[in-house]
Amino acid sequence: WAARPGASGGGLAAQRRLGRRMSGCAPAACGGALLASTALAALGGDGHLGAACRSGLSAAGSFSAAAVSMSMPVDRTGLLLRLRQAMKARPYTLGFLTCAAKGVLADLITQKAIERKGELDVRRTMGMAIFSGSFCGCAYHFIFNIAFPRIFGTGVCLATLAGRISADALVVFPTLYMPCYLFFDELCRHGTLANLWQRYHAELGQSMRKYVQVWPTAMLLTFSVVPAELRVLFIASISFGWLTVLSAVSH
Repeated sequence: WAARPGASGGGLAAQRRLGRRMSGCAPAACGGALLASTALAALGGDGHLGAACRSGLSAAGSFSAAAVSMSMPVDRTGLLLRLRQAMKARPYTLGFLTCAAKGVLADLITQKAIERKGELDVRRTMGMAIFSGSFCGCAYHFIFNIAFPRIFGTGVCLATLAGRISADALVVFPTLYMPCYLFFDELCRHGTLANLWQRYHAELGQSMRKYVQVWPTAMLLTFSVVPAELRVLFIASISFGWLTVLSAVSH
């Protein structure tokens, strides 16, 4: 280096420029860049070889910075917060759309994968979509997030949870859920409600036996852990499989 003071000065200048470029990179990337800058100083700051080294190091620094940014984890907390805000702002609209799509998919799986039907019953799928969107997406929001807190309170003590779970099992499901489901199914498929009560009495017992296997535990989680604005989505995720079972049982 003493023999080539000009080269030494050019190498130090290159080191400074590279240090400023790499100041925002991760420690591992900066360490590699500093090691490379030392080699650049030894090769000289001028000439074709020095220029080639500077170009290569600049590209390497850019690649390292891009790799570090790509490896950063996704802010899932922010996504969940935006979802909660959206559901709080438009609970009925988003609830209807989400649950209607879930109802369509559940009935399609039932008809094609479980029942092995050659021709799709479009009217039946339409009835499932309307029921799921209107009752599971809209009525459930009103019942669980507006009516139940007024009746049972907003606490999560054992008495409050027991009251909500019992009300869903003894009132909501047998007197609201099942009649609404059969209403839309009969109306869309047959255009008449003549057989509504006959089907209700014939299918309620079997549906209740399926209900107690799934929903008491699901409702315990819904009312104790799940935030109010996410309850409809949580129930929708569970009722996707439930609607598949219910569609198979009632048809």
